[in-house]
Amino acid sequence: MTTEPITEEAPKQKRLTFGLDRGHPTAWGARGILRYQTTVELLWDRQGNRGPRFKELAEKLNDGPLKAALEAGKDLHPHEDTGDVELYRGDGVVIIGNPNASCGYLYMGAWLEDEE
Repeated sequence: MTTEPITEEAPKQKRLTFGLDRGHPTAWGARGILRYQTTVELLWDRQGNRGPRFKELAEKLNDGPLKAALEAGKDLHPHEDTGDVELYRGDGVVIIGNPNASCGYLYMGAWLEDEE
């Protein structure tokens, strides 16, 4: 784990601090709280990012795909589901999620489609 702050100016993480890291050059990840069939809550201090195009990725995520992915993620079963699920693909981004049978967390990862 890095102790450097996660900012657009310092995307030097080799691996994301939180969430699912699938090796894409520009990526965002988070560990959200999964309230089954109710909501997924993101915490500001359980997110990480990296990459030269992170600002572009953040803008795309905030334009609606992240909200759609959180809505789709709430239906994953926190005790049983263990595989990656594509929560959103479009508008230039891919967002995946996996509860990893964690009993209450949803691990998420996102990247730019053109970096696949």
